[in-house]
Amino acid sequence: MPVVLETFDGLLNDINGFHVEPEHVAEALRSAVDGPVIEGAVGGGSGMIWHEFKGGIGTASRRLNSAQGGWTVGAIVQANHGIRHELRVDGYPVGRYMAQADSPFLKALLPHPGMGSIVVCLATDAPLLPHQCTRLAQRASLGLARTGGGNEDHSGDIFIAFATGNHMPSAAYENKRAPTCDNLSRG
Repeated sequence: MPVVLETFDGLLNDINGFHVEPEHVAEALRSAVDGPVIEGAVGGGSGMIWHEFKGGIGTASRRLNSAQGGWTVGAIVQANHGIRHELRVDGYPVGRYMAQADSPFLKALLPHPGMGSIVVCLATDAPLLPHQCTRLAQRASLGLARTGGGNEDHSGDIFIAFATGNHMPSAAYENKRAPTCDNLSRG
């Protein structure tokens, strides 16, 4: 089931040009392939601004060890948010120093620093139920906050999650009765 999300790129791109035509969408669907996602300032990431730096699209994943289930959680993020002085790296407020007048970092001239949006899509092979996917999606805001983002008035933050670990019963189990209190073995 396709899901379409958006991030505002009107500061770096001609958002009112309506350049994407139906044939572009059809070609994108036809040329979609498995494998690594192209990251950086490409595709939808080309117009992104992150903490007043050039933004883009990126991925990350983590796999639990086998004792914890061996499941993987992956994320793809299109980052277009953040105010420079709020930027944090590993908890350290580096943005405060970058925003100082004598800083060697160029300051972007934005009408509303932090405006834009961020989209985070989380996927896991763990067997999660819908309410657990909702909970997983909510966790993305914690990661966003750790970088100093998520508190801008002009940013639309969208977090979604899905799980692929639930499998339909195979044909061998379709005709079997579910256990009841009467037919469970006691032992």
